[in-house]
Amino acid sequence: MEASEKNIQPRKEPTNYEAEKSLLSCMLLEHDAAVAAMSRLTKDYIYNTVNRRIFEAIESIAERGKNIRLVTVYDVLKSGGDTEFDFLEYLTELTNQEATAAFIDDYIAIIERDYILRRVIKICGTVADEAYKADGEAGAVVTHAIEQFHELSVNRGQQLAHIRDSIIKFYEELAKKQKDSNYGRGFPSGFHKLDQFTNGFTEGQLVIVAARPSVGKTAFALNFLANIAKRQAAQDKSKKSLCALFELEMTGEDLAQRMISNLSNVPMNNLKRGDSITSDEFLNSYKISNDLLINSQIYHSTGTNTKPSQIYELCTKLADDTGKKLDIVLVDYLGLLELEESDKRRNSSTVQELAKITRALKLYAMKLKCPIILLCQMSRAIEKREQELKSYKSGAGAADGDSGISPMPQLSDLRDSGSIEQDADIVIFLSKKLREKESNEIIMTIAKNRSGETGEIFFNFDGRHQRFTEGQVFHRGASVGKPNDGVDE
Repeated sequence: MEASEKNIQPRKEPTNYEAEKSLLSCMLLEHDAAVAAMSRLTKDYIYNTVNRRIFEAIESIAERGKNIRLVTVYDVLKSGGDTEFDFLEYLTELTNQEATAAFIDDYIAIIERDYILRRVIKICGTVADEAYKADGEAGAVVTHAIEQFHELSVNRGQQLAHIRDSIIKFYEELAKKQKDSNYGRGFPSGFHKLDQFTNGFTEGQLVIVAARPSVGKTAFALNFLANIAKRQAAQDKSKKSLCALFELEMTGEDLAQRMISNLSNVPMNNLKRGDSITSDEFLNSYKISNDLLINSQIYHSTGTNTKPSQIYELCTKLADDTGKKLDIVLVDYLGLLELEESDKRRNSSTVQELAKITRALKLYAMKLKCPIILLCQMSRAIEKREQELKSYKSGAGAADGDSGISPMPQLSDLRDSGSIEQDADIVIFLSKKLREKESNEIIMTIAKNRSGETGEIFFNFDGRHQRFTEGQVFHRGASVGKPNDGVDE
């Protein structure tokens, strides 16, 4: 052992014995001080073993609705079999200390601070051990570290507050929204009627867009990015929205082709074949690409076997490289995401694995402070309901002019749903009418919306140019609005 190693002294964990004594003194002497302390602290916050036992005894007395006094606290400690320490003498010392209850918040703050620092030290130690044993699998270690620190930050300072504070804050925010129509709105999709339902996608949201194959969920996501590029065409590049797309099914060239067709109005087949594109179409598409896409802040990854932790790592790197916060992340699609190796279990079901993935993405949305839009497939359950509805209509002798409306999608239609709908803040379904599978009309069903209302929007899908156009809105039995080209005015 080197001399330098011999001189290393073990570091003491952050704690303040005097603050703990003062806190207990106030709790023994003042009922309000005891209530304040128990509303913000638990026994785990108290470092000293003796002080922790006294805090527990005070909690048990309060739970029974008894008066907190030296005698009652000592009785609980004695009946609990704590005889090795002279609690009576120590409790007497605490009551004679006569700490000022006016400073109870200060004592609580000191104890909270030291507890959080001890938790940080413990988490770092655990993560370091996991990193040494990771065997080359870093993603799971990163995910676990983020989860633990997020839990620590979420649980900090939890306490009950009177509703008056929330009411006052609500009306302050409402007054600001009255003065500025854009205040408090989330990131716009570019589809005006959809944004009326969602008020824009906000920080930390996980938004699910689900459909059966070939209905157009990928086209819808790319249309969303095209709307952004079009809306921000005149802005300086440094002010444009930072967007990340993780496409697990197509190449980068396929993505570019679809977006160019959408923005330039050149049919996708012409762009794909090349020999049928006119000179004007070529020049127009090139100019549009240069003006709207090359000068945008849209980034993409088309790697396969992508894990949630890789999405987070690439997003944080993009934010660091550009010096900007991400505005939106799109992932296409859930079924192709890989689970972290450490989370894989021999007997785990697909439902359990997808639940871990969606939970991780929800967590990353909160850490990145931006919405994540996750595409996924609907199960075949809706097709079974369609067959049942067809049989019923056939048996009932439905008229030829019947509208043929499909059964409304349900949250349980999310493929291997599990907890997907629980983690999601917004769930959007794309579907077609029962008897019009070849129709260009797409029904968007907003089936879940934590911060707003639900309803249906009818879209027209122009497959030649991969473009969605809004039509009627069905909102609580009423239809409103006129078609919109997908870009806010």
